[in-house]
Amino acid sequence: MQRSLSPPWLVKRFYNQGEFSEIKGILKRYNLRTVCAEALCPNMSECYSRGMFTLLILGTKCTRSCKFCFVKKEKPSLSFAEEIENISQVVKLLDLKYLVLTSVTRDDLADKGAGHFAEIIKTVKSLKPSLIIEALIPDFGGEETLIELVIKSGLDILAHNIETVPRLYPEIRPEAEYPLSLKVLKTAKKFGSLTKSGLILGLGEKEDEVLAVIAELAHREVDILTLGQYLKPGEENFAVQEFISPEKFEFYKNFAYTLGFRYVLAGPFVRSSYRAEEIIVEIKNNQKGGKMEVILPELGEGINQATVSYWYFEEGEQIEEGVDLVELATEKATFNLPSPTAGRLKKIYFNVGEVVRVGEVLAIIE
Repeated sequence: MQRSLSPPWLVKRFYNQGEFSEIKGILKRYNLRTVCAEALCPNMSECYSRGMFTLLILGTKCTRSCKFCFVKKEKPSLSFAEEIENISQVVKLLDLKYLVLTSVTRDDLADKGAGHFAEIIKTVKSLKPSLIIEALIPDFGGEETLIELVIKSGLDILAHNIETVPRLYPEIRPEAEYPLSLKVLKTAKKFGSLTKSGLILGLGEKEDEVLAVIAELAHREVDILTLGQYLKPGEENFAVQEFISPEKFEFYKNFAYTLGFRYVLAGPFVRSSYRAEEIIVEIKNNQKGGKMEVILPELGEGINQATVSYWYFEEGEQIEEGVDLVELATEKATFNLPSPTAGRLKKIYFNVGEVVRVGEVLAIIE
């Protein structure tokens, strides 16, 4: 049964009108859609005022029918080539530091849209290697080669939302599969990506079910978890079953941290990409979780990748801060990358002979 009155904590103020209108105008000029606008996100003015938004690529012709979604199923107004060009122009015009891409599910395409994700990421990274890119992807049918394609294109964070508890999937996400979404996140970690997932609460889930899902995400080594309140966007969408209190969100957040998540954002207005740029800064500064990522740094103008020549340590070995960790080679030089911290070399993501791009994670030290 839907509750007709919102609780007092569901009040959101409107942010800088000028910056909001400027971003909105630029996106309209280049015929680009955002999921922020399509889904009537309550954080839109706040995020736009900070130069943050989530671009909705691959058109709006979704092949699934999730009951919480408000994206209009219309034909795409841009060709894939035009979309790549327009996104590139917007990145340059706004001098973006962080970009989030997402899409509807495109089961009608042979590659489920993975190739278009990869082309956008490669193109934009070539223009601005320092740009951090997060991709909130559909499940791609669980095909590992498609997930790998997106990750190896130069992606910084792969997000895939679990959305709700498995009991509610048949009603809320009838064409999706809970185990398949878990597989996507496990596969992304296999290919060395920083991973992120989220749930929307208030759909009728029970506390023990939420805790169980959080535990399963932790088991798949998901790095970032977001938890937010479901708000019914339209008349045809699923009814809100419960308004989750801020105290309950805090309870879920604290529980998640005990399981080892590197960052947890939980609250009524939290959405998948909310404050994404701040989260990655905290993670890369090692402020949460006790882990340090070894990231390939900027290599100079025109150089955006290197080949792994030699690892000086093996997984599981203890290392000291500042010692040579890995030898890398570019077209112009061979150099050693030092360890940014002392600890145990937990995971190596790129083997000898493999190519790593600027901004990608080479290894994890804890």
